[in-house]
Amino acid sequence: KKGIANVSGNIGGVYYYISDYPKALEYFQESLKINEEIGNKYGIANATSNIGSVYSDQKDYPKAIEYFKKAIKMDEELGNKSAIAIAMGNIGGIYGLENNNTLAIEYLQNAIKMNEELGHKRGLALNFENIGSVYISLANDTTNSNQVISTNETPMKKYKPNGTIPMNKAARLQRAIVYLQQGL
Repeated sequence: KKGIANVSGNIGGVYYYISDYPKALEYFQESLKINEEIGNKYGIANATSNIGSVYSDQKDYPKAIEYFKKAIKMDEELGNKSAIAIAMGNIGGIYGLENNNTLAIEYLQNAIKMNEELGHKRGLALNFENIGSVYISLANDTTNSNQVISTNETPMKKYKPNGTIPMNKAARLQRAIVYLQQGL
């Protein structure tokens, strides 16, 4: 059964790669079901994360976040920090797309911290790029231009934010540049 679950996941991966999301979802869900039956936590976490990716690409963000959070819980039990960092980055990216900027920054900062600990440069680059995009979006948002938004930003090597999103457009763009340069 473990082999069937793995092969189902791999078939789902192929369908995902060619953007046949209904088929990808079908095989990932089959993999999840079998992994749950046999109690394979690693397989459950992997299939759950893959399902989150399908929903994310289909722009069903609430379901994507739901599955990524389930994957994080399972990966925490397994101590799989790499998978947790990826899922946190995915959730942060989704929140950024939804203009939920405070949560986007919170999740992306958590992903950055984990990727720094793990030495995952690609993950760091993606996280910095996503945070930079959040600040560009904030700079262009005229409805909240005078609003200071509290975040849980953690100090970084080159830039130490003060835990708030700057009020004016220029400061937000400057922060975007800092993050994007770090990603570069």
